[in-house]
Amino acid sequence: MTVPLRGTDAGTLYVAMSIAGHSAGEFLVDTGSSYVAVDRNTLQRVRKSGNVELVKHISAVMADGSETAVPVYRLSRLTIGADCVLDNVAAAVLPNQTRNILGLSALRKAAPFAISLDPPSLMLSGCAAAAPADKVASRY
Repeated sequence: MTVPLRGTDAGTLYVAMSIAGHSAGEFLVDTGSSYVAVDRNTLQRVRKSGNVELVKHISAVMADGSETAVPVYRLSRLTIGADCVLDNVAAAVLPNQTRNILGLSALRKAAPFAISLDPPSLMLSGCAAAAPADKVASRY
């Protein structure tokens, strides 16, 4: 399955995603991140529907090298783009986080995967196809 990405002038890539049927906006594609990471606002919106469960706390090394305790949740369903559905994906909620991240906890479930730069796209092999009710329109 091929999912379109949005590239920026800085070279970063973003993908439209939804969590448990709720649009979650754009996620930065980051193969250096062990987990999907969601901001607190996104978690709170999805939590209201009961599709999130606290699993554990981990000690995370932040980009500046510092360590902090971070909660990890199980997201019942994550949809990458409009069609790639993954169930039971681990997601961390980082302190002071301002952007959502598509990390390896989801990409491993969709593996094997590849990233193309021209055109910007993500090729995913381990996805279930989205049912019409699960689809979120892609903006790319």
